[in-house]
Amino acid sequence: MLFPPGAYLRLVKRPGVERAGRQLLTDDALTWLLLAATARPASPRLLAGALCCFAGFWAAYELGYWDNDRCAARYEAKPVLGPAFPSLPRHFPAQALGFALLFSLAGLGLLDARPAQAARWAGLLAALGVIYALYNRLDKTSRVFLYPGLQGCRSLGLLAVLPLGPAGLAAGAAQAIARWLGYCLYRFRPAANGAWPDIPTRFLHLLLLLFFGAILLATPARAVFFSWPALALLAQAVFLARRDLRAAWRNARWLPAAR
Repeated sequence: MLFPPGAYLRLVKRPGVERAGRQLLTDDALTWLLLAATARPASPRLLAGALCCFAGFWAAYELGYWDNDRCAARYEAKPVLGPAFPSLPRHFPAQALGFALLFSLAGLGLLDARPAQAARWAGLLAALGVIYALYNRLDKTSRVFLYPGLQGCRSLGLLAVLPLGPAGLAAGAAQAIARWLGYCLYRFRPAANGAWPDIPTRFLHLLLLLFFGAILLATPARAVFFSWPALALLAQAVFLARRDLRAAWRNARWLPAAR
């Protein structure tokens, strides 16, 4: 059975979660496409290259997921594993590495990457593997300190091959920090059943993006805030946070309570 990028997330890590695959596209893949557009004028070749790089990166990221589940099965008394994990083919790690290599080469070729860029990309994937190996073997509280590294790679990995613009850097940093804050709350204030608490991570992402945008407006590079990639990144953040925004609107007290 083949496990292309995204399959492990949908079938093993989050089985039964209908939005898992869709969120990977709207939260991550689309972000990489918009980040690429802050580095160069958008073109089919640029977007195809960024998408292939994302697929290669995600194949390597899912290898970290697999190692996380494997460590949980070995070392935890009550591991939380998807029902499909025990039936994974033994060659899954080799398969994931193969997809990572295949899509990475395609993406680097489409982006006309130079040897130095290809070396940085290889360094990114190697760093991701090292961080995940350490992360998966630490106690759960200590993982909080490595989680920013994982999310930095996930949100700003394209920086290894493309010189992202200020708007792209702001958007990637906002996404990584918001996810880290959500993880901190998960570790230090978990839900009663051990699941992720109801954390408005996407709302935090939007607030951080607006904060970084306000800083950008105060610099000589303010014009990039009004470029179409920057506005598209802002529109994406608003769209992803729409449920949190509606909930905040419904729960807001616009008038003082009656005495």
